[in-house]
Amino acid sequence: MRRHVLGLAPSELRVSDHVSWLGEGSDDLDRLASDVFTVGAARGEFMLYVVDDPDRTTEKLPPMLATLAADGDLEVAAVDSVYPSGTHIDPVEQMSIFDDVVRGALADGYTGVRVLADNTRLAGGSGADLERWLAWERLTDHCQSTRPLLGVCWFDRDFIPVEYLPSLTSVHSVVGPAPEAQFQLIYDGDVTHLVGAVDNFAAEHFRRCLQAGPAELDGLIDMGETEFIEHRSLIALYHVAGNRREPVRVRNAPGPVRRVWDLLDLPGSRVIFER
Repeated sequence: MRRHVLGLAPSELRVSDHVSWLGEGSDDLDRLASDVFTVGAARGEFMLYVVDDPDRTTEKLPPMLATLAADGDLEVAAVDSVYPSGTHIDPVEQMSIFDDVVRGALADGYTGVRVLADNTRLAGGSGADLERWLAWERLTDHCQSTRPLLGVCWFDRDFIPVEYLPSLTSVHSVVGPAPEAQFQLIYDGDVTHLVGAVDNFAAEHFRRCLQAGPAELDGLIDMGETEFIEHRSLIALYHVAGNRREPVRVRNAPGPVRRVWDLLDLPGSRVIFER
């Protein structure tokens, strides 16, 4: 299974990781960039640093990163140029932008692509903005699980509503320091894995994250590392499954989860728990 980790250091990040990182202020972001891109340079990766003010950021680059930028190995780009739709992001169109970056980098001889992006204002607005952003996060998580692409999504916690944080962190396979995630809903290829515990507090976040997933995915959910899932979240799974042409299959569910599902006795066969 693809790795899923809480609390990794920047030096431990690698391609196919989809990372949520909570920080505070531009200096914190710049320090993270130095650590993340130093490793990327050693691994022969093309690096993309996405910020609100690329001119200011470029002026403040430490010598090593400045050299990488001058040599073309590191690009400092504006959020608006990399995410042209802003808070009205279209996940499929956005993924095509990053796919083009990956294809170009591999063609130029790089081993992969390493992206660090300040996504604060794209995810920290209205509830509708958050829903659209989660749809993007879930699609890119699926794609990154099979591509030589490391994506570090940085959020300034001073500008993200605190009630958004559990949802934002839960759709990433790797969560940086001070993780807010009780569970992770992540992809390994075409298999969705539910890792951790979904209790009463996390139930609404689980529903939101599950509902944000691409309609053609989430057909097979593995609960082999699910510690607990409360009954309202199972009902949410049932309702989301109703939007699919084929039933959702659940494998490796713990015995107590299967017993709760049986007790719910929901009509139809939208969700099939494999024995």
